[in-house]
Amino acid sequence: MARTILDRLEATAKTSFVGRVQELNLLQGAIEASDLPFVVAYIHGIGGIGKTRLLQATLSNLDPEITTIKLDCREIEPTQNGFLQALGNYLNLKVPENDAFSIISHLGEFSARTVFALDTYEAFGLMDTWIRQEFVPSLPDSVFIIINSRERPNAAWLTSPGWETLFREISLHELQEDDAHEMLKLRGLNQSQVFKVNRFARGYPLALELASAAIRYQPDLEITE
Repeated sequence: MARTILDRLEATAKTSFVGRVQELNLLQGAIEASDLPFVVAYIHGIGGIGKTRLLQATLSNLDPEITTIKLDCREIEPTQNGFLQALGNYLNLKVPENDAFSIISHLGEFSARTVFALDTYEAFGLMDTWIRQEFVPSLPDSVFIIINSRERPNAAWLTSPGWETLFREISLHELQEDDAHEMLKLRGLNQSQVFKVNRFARGYPLALELASAAIRYQPDLEITE
């Protein structure tokens, strides 16, 4: 099959990602372990901090034999049936209404490791209890779940019996200065522009992207703090 524009977009996104080494190593190490050290990684941080980019980088670095499933919660009706139907459609399964068993059975037929990612999980506020109490516990223990949210996890993820060792909270903050500078250089900025932009953006990934795009379009643009 001929290479698509999507292939080029994904390749560029992969090579332009910088930083988050600790988080990447934590996630990849857990996923590739023979016995999962924890089963849910809950990544949270303010909008534009780089949660989706971290998720994309994590999935793109995995062994091709690992099955990956990624759903955007904004595109799913926030009900049990809406979630199951969306997951069934992703897996090309016809799912009877509110029938989680058929999907869970299908997931158990996959490879030795499956990564199931839920992006923009803040849209699933009303679904969190069902996800935590019913759906996730019923999955095969070969499934690793990654949740991305703007909001911190419900306290029950941290306090319910058993979850204290199987749940990992990952809070994202601004990029370190060296990583921010590397990111800007990869966007085509010179040394002077790099320092000017990061003084304004202070390591905040979305601000770095927007400011670097503005500088590329208008090199003499004045950016003030």
